[in-house]
Amino acid sequence: MPDPAKLEEYRQHYPQPCANFEADDVLGVDHKERFRIHLDGYIDGDYEGFMKVFFHDPSNKKLGPAIGLEVNEVLGSVRSLTAFASRFSDPETLDQDPADAEDYVRDLTSLPAATFVTTIQTLFPPATPIARYLMWSYRNPPHWSDPFMNIELEDVACRLGLRSYGSAEHVAFGHRLPADIQAFLPTCFDAGLFDEWRPGGKTLPLADCEAKYAEGLPEVVHSPNTLHNITTALHLAEV
Repeated sequence: MPDPAKLEEYRQHYPQPCANFEADDVLGVDHKERFRIHLDGYIDGDYEGFMKVFFHDPSNKKLGPAIGLEVNEVLGSVRSLTAFASRFSDPETLDQDPADAEDYVRDLTSLPAATFVTTIQTLFPPATPIARYLMWSYRNPPHWSDPFMNIELEDVACRLGLRSYGSAEHVAFGHRLPADIQAFLPTCFDAGLFDEWRPGGKTLPLADCEAKYAEGLPEVVHSPNTLHNITTALHLAEV
């Protein structure tokens, strides 16, 4: 039987993620038991590192129900400019200097969609992933094929609850998932130690914009898509 005191210890360190764990009814009993067993293994040392061992384990990701996307749906994604530019500075791809890569990405935001898409497909091999690990994307009902319709780009990072909002530049783009990548409803295991997430399938707007938006946007998690599946222009998400 897992030790209840270990859950209380987790609550003391991370009250919101613990509350998310308790409220997340998407996770099955077996998955919650697995987490409690992990908590029992902590003795002393780096508590955050101990927790990240669990949350970084791929077997604890994408445990929510599969989400069926609409025909021709284009998902929206917002990433820090630094994270997106890392694809250009990666030694396995273009190997640019990181600062030069960020400047280049800023330049790419001035291109129309068709030119940007062609540029990306020329620069990178088809299998080059957008991200290294799990990806988060948002949906834009009822404008399923346009993730930017009625979306204010200056607010989108805040509306998605991105912790880096206000301290980093962001870029936004639309992409289509291929048939071999399934979207899932996020669980607290996907969110990990992230405070700005709540169960229920929608993003949590940050305090800076919560008065403007009554609720967040529907969100999904999925394996990394490829750069070749980006279908829109690249936008600066804060102006």
